[in-house]
Amino acid sequence: MIQRPRRSDDDLDNENDDDVREDAALLDIVDGYTRAKPQVHPLDVEATLCEKIALCVVSCLLIAIAVACVHAIWTTKLCVLIRDSHREVKYRRPNECFDHAEIDGMLRGLAQTFTTTLTAHGIEYWLDSGTLLGAIRTGALNPNDMDLDVGMSVAAFETLGATPLAFPERYKLEIVNSTLYPTRTRDAALPGRFIDKTSGLYLDIFVFLPSLDENGTALLGPVASSCWHECVACEGRPKHFAVPRDWIYPLMPCNFESVRARCPVNVDAYLTHLYGPSYRTRSWDLHKYIP
Repeated sequence: MIQRPRRSDDDLDNENDDDVREDAALLDIVDGYTRAKPQVHPLDVEATLCEKIALCVVSCLLIAIAVACVHAIWTTKLCVLIRDSHREVKYRRPNECFDHAEIDGMLRGLAQTFTTTLTAHGIEYWLDSGTLLGAIRTGALNPNDMDLDVGMSVAAFETLGATPLAFPERYKLEIVNSTLYPTRTRDAALPGRFIDKTSGLYLDIFVFLPSLDENGTALLGPVASSCWHECVACEGRPKHFAVPRDWIYPLMPCNFESVRARCPVNVDAYLTHLYGPSYRTRSWDLHKYIP
């Protein structure tokens, strides 16, 4: 067995002194390097001129994009699809676009022009169906309405067809068997229509014919038509419409879209017959929709 020579205490002290000197020398080197090149956090580094310009350009671009997006969202026109069943398709134009506000405005113009003109000439009418419903609920159009309805007696309708009326150029009145307001598309089921030629939206005119029930009660009701079945006689509603004459006459004044219009005198019975006892409450059931 080989034995290593035993180191003396002096040798150990000398080695320790050497280690201390080496450590001190290394610390001096590190300290000198640190003083020569101080460590700087990346976020504390001052940007160069080019970097500042690039940052400014990018910031401006991002702000411009954000402003453009907000403007586009705020001003984009949302076009509403008008079904052919709710317009005169001959007035449809390529690439047309109407939003809800424009459609409401056109329907409002139809109602105001028609009612004020007939009132001025003493021709009687009454608001009917969904138009009457809107008048009683809010005095305005029903949300998402796409047409208007009025009722007239036979005598009033004949007077309308024979009376020269000065409507604005954008409107057209079509009356069956009328030389003043000729039409090739109206018939006994839907004998009259007042049309906005800028869109094809319209106001339908239903003529109520007199009749008697089995008890001799005087009734009034329109000629059955496809329009009636599409627009009014839905599930749960009467398939044929005839009401006592005294539900309608004498006509009473009512407000509709800021004009004084005419409505049936017993409007509660009239609308209950059409839409049920909860007609004042709007239904959001899309499968059994009540306007």
